[in-house]
Amino acid sequence: MITLDTVIAFALKDPVVMDQLGPALRNDLVSANPFHRQIAEFADDFLLQRHKLPGGGDWEMWLESLPEGPQRQGCRETLGRLLAVDTSGFDATYFADQAIGHLQMGAAQVAKARLNALPQVDPDSLMALAERVKEVRGGGLQGLARLDDVETWAHPVREDDLVSTGFPVLDHLIGGWGKELWLIFADSGVGKSMLLQNFAANAALRGKRVLHVTLELGLGPQIRRYYRQIAHAAPGDMARDENEVKRKLRHWFRLASGEILLMEFPAYGLTPQDLHRCVERINRTNGKVDILILDYLDLLTVGKTSRGKNAYEDLGRLTHETRSLCSAFDLSVLSASQAVRRPEKKGRLTIRDMGDSYNKVRGADGLLSLVQLPEEEEMHQGRLGVLKVRDSGGRGSEIALYINRELSVIQELDHPNTVALMQRLGHLPAAGLTP
Repeated sequence: MITLDTVIAFALKDPVVMDQLGPALRNDLVSANPFHRQIAEFADDFLLQRHKLPGGGDWEMWLESLPEGPQRQGCRETLGRLLAVDTSGFDATYFADQAIGHLQMGAAQVAKARLNALPQVDPDSLMALAERVKEVRGGGLQGLARLDDVETWAHPVREDDLVSTGFPVLDHLIGGWGKELWLIFADSGVGKSMLLQNFAANAALRGKRVLHVTLELGLGPQIRRYYRQIAHAAPGDMARDENEVKRKLRHWFRLASGEILLMEFPAYGLTPQDLHRCVERINRTNGKVDILILDYLDLLTVGKTSRGKNAYEDLGRLTHETRSLCSAFDLSVLSASQAVRRPEKKGRLTIRDMGDSYNKVRGADGLLSLVQLPEEEEMHQGRLGVLKVRDSGGRGSEIALYINRELSVIQELDHPNTVALMQRLGHLPAAGLTP
């Protein structure tokens, strides 16, 4: 079994290992030794901020910044021992991949010891330790694989570098996604997450790298929804007609020139600062992210040092801190939020319906609403409303949609591809719902 000293020593010397193992080394179940954790945290933060690991002088300055006494002396002695470990016999990429399993096993043993030390084991303490063990994982990506680099679907270069939404009428109204925060809000179950997923697939087809951070749905269900949407296949088709589904997926991957990267975090377990670190790491290890899909903003949590007086203030802070990612990384952020009620008789949502925090409205560069009345749901239809846009272009407009939950598809109602799909499935358009 690889020793913890070897793991930390290699991480301090090689950025590939630190990128992969840095998040795990911060876990107190992995390293109960506080000196180990302090050293690993400083090196990981240094790498994220300066794109390189600390040198000898950097370590000395850091040590001098620590309180004089046992803490400084302990870190100095531990660091000297770690830097003396010989790691020349290991391949960085292979080591980083294999070390995660060893760290997880060590964390499980520490968790077991802590349970044995408790006077009484209650469900809460057991679940808390289980969650800490589960968090011991690599900093790499999990989920949907990269899409092949094919130029077939490349779109003409835009002078203002806006990213196409994949919805022609929406592109006409807003121009596309800029380096800004867009929020989609709707009532529960209407399709906010599905719409974000459709935007992600459209961007990947057009050569963009998309990072989809999910706080609501696990990786498995999220990937299956992507595959259903891409292959236009119902859940039953995945098992009943597997070969045809695979053929359609291969065709899509061949045409796509971008990629979709998936990461899963527990709800209320990710702060905007953590998200900043994730994007920084992905930019360095996988290339620049063009679009960040955050599913969804309300499930972020405010850092302990950033909490306001109440939940309303916290929601506004989350929105503004998420928006800051746009300028920090030159990307578009698309997220979703919950409407406080269903549309009234007029069948529309307004900015006033986003009443849990008006700071969210202020913090977003653009706002879209997604509406589906009962009669529209029977016809697999709904509407996308443009409520706020950077230059007011298209504000107040509605776009008729085709919504199919089985296929995880949301498309413009009058698009030729949508018409062909509806004819194949036997869905007829409802009168009076065209744009």
